[in-house]
Amino acid sequence: MIGPNELIAIAALTFTTLVSIAAAAYALGSLPKRNEFNQLHRDVSESHQGINDKLEASSKELNAKFEVLRQGVSDKVVASSNALNDKIDASNRDLNAKFEALRQEVGDKIDASSKALNDKIDASSRDLNAKFEALRQEVGNKIDASSKALNDKLEASNRDLNAKFEALRQEVGDKIDASSKALNDKIDASSRDLNAKFEALRQEVGNKIDASSKALNDKLEASNRDLN
Repeated sequence: MIGPNELIAIAALTFTTLVSIAAAAYALGSLPKRNEFNQLHRDVSESHQGINDKLEASSKELNAKFEVLRQGVSDKVVASSNALNDKIDASNRDLNAKFEALRQEVGDKIDASSKALNDKIDASSRDLNAKFEALRQEVGNKIDASSKALNDKLEASNRDLNAKFEALRQEVGDKIDASSKALNDKIDASSRDLNAKFEALRQEVGNKIDASSKALNDKLEASNRDLN
């Protein structure tokens, strides 16, 4: 559809074209009389004015129809928007109600499941604690019994080792005493023998010294007599 502005533009172009054609024809001598050109110009002007009047009337009519159409469309858009908003609001309310119901249902199921799980965990914890206590008691008793048996065995072993050590100490002491006495006797005998040998050697050396000294004195005396 051509609007008012387009019609005005077409009319202006048509008028301009007619004037141009007339001017060209006059210049070429196709219009022999000036008053005929003027009459043509007036006719074209009147025609242009008529076209402008019709265009203005058509433009006003189109504007009025456009305004009616715009108002109708606007009313329909507003009504459709209101209906759509109402539908959206109703849908939101329905969704919110369903969501709230689902949330409540899920919450109830979670609470029930959590309670059941907590109860099961508590029961399992009590059972494990009881088993742990029984195991702790059993292990403690076994450790006590094992510790007592080990202590008894260790004490018996210590007593046996102490008795054996005492017997060994006594035996070693007796052997050391006997060995020490035999060694002392041997040392005493060796000392007496060495003393006797030393005394005999001393006596022999003394006798030899005395004999040598006497012989030397005798030689000195004989030498002195010879000198005199």
